[in-house]
Amino acid sequence: MLRILFFLGLGFLVGGIALTATTGDTDFIWMWTTALPVTIILGVFTMLGASMRRLATPTPGETAGAVAEGRVALARVVSIDRTGTRINDVLVCRVGLVVAPRERAAYRTEVRMLVDPVAMPRFQPGQIKVAGRHALDRPEVWIIAEPDSTWRNAAEEGGAAVPAHAPEWKSDENAPGVGRQPIIGVGRRGRGARMAVYAVVFALAAGIPVALNWKQVTASNDFVYGDDAPTAVEELIKVMGDSKVVDITFHDDFVTVEAPSVPGAVTIDDFTYRYGEAEREGPTLIQPDDLAMELFDLDDVDFTVFPAISAAAVRATGIDDTESPLIVVSRGSSSDGVPGPIEIGVSLSDEYFSGYYTTDAKGNLLSMSGGRPESDAYKAEHAED
Repeated sequence: MLRILFFLGLGFLVGGIALTATTGDTDFIWMWTTALPVTIILGVFTMLGASMRRLATPTPGETAGAVAEGRVALARVVSIDRTGTRINDVLVCRVGLVVAPRERAAYRTEVRMLVDPVAMPRFQPGQIKVAGRHALDRPEVWIIAEPDSTWRNAAEEGGAAVPAHAPEWKSDENAPGVGRQPIIGVGRRGRGARMAVYAVVFALAAGIPVALNWKQVTASNDFVYGDDAPTAVEELIKVMGDSKVVDITFHDDFVTVEAPSVPGAVTIDDFTYRYGEAEREGPTLIQPDDLAMELFDLDDVDFTVFPAISAAAVRATGIDDTESPLIVVSRGSSSDGVPGPIEIGVSLSDEYFSGYYTTDAKGNLLSMSGGRPESDAYKAEHAED
């Protein structure tokens, strides 16, 4: 079960990293930052579980059953080795035993068990122990820590009957062990099926979050140089409930809008379109003094001209800005109480220069300025100098 949970956490971790990397959306960071420590903890417990898997840790019921069914025998300790692993400061040891059953010849086997350091003298070679047997046709045993008086007396008096040497009877690693067993088996038998289960769990844990957010994963927007602006505007209008706005700004991969909180309101909220989703962000920091003079209708703007005017702006300014290009649509300066015209302003910059290219709502050039010294925009700005 721990391994299933580990691969579940690992898949969620990979899915979260994939979503964050492919969408750039920081909202997905919580997925992998949560999954990472959980997966590490599960990995540690999985390794501990693997190290304890072969430990002889029978349940009280198994011990009682062995006594009742006659699956108990005397055993001589012939060797003890530390594995180097400690669990809660208790040593994991390999104890070599010669087991002397009543119904068959003695045999040698090995048991992995927890041995408290203070109990090490009681497990030195030559010591006689009472061993419970998993089955009469299998070599696996465990040492009964507190045998009943009959077997305790037998261990004290009958040790001479247990030989010091015997042929080894090897355990079947595919056979179930002693004590509580994992939900999914271990060993070579069925390993392929287990690996398939783990792979499916991992794939589902990684794939389901990605599938649920597939729209964001596949969203590769370009609002300045590409033709994605109309789609963003349509989605924003659905969230805003109206097409009246104060301004709308197109970055290379997201859009921001200042618009009435609700249709007809005198307060302004911020709205965004990012990763294929439009949403309200909350009140705008600076509210307009005269909203009527700044509002305009998005339906009056031809957003399909963006690729053409952006390309024209690059040619006019000599600046090919791929890092932070902007297109701002808003009203120009008003005069005599009349709202200014709707203008589309393209802003480009590089390490040394900035350039501006302004058109009307249909993409007809109004003005250009800035840019590199040899550019048309620069020349137009300084034509009267």
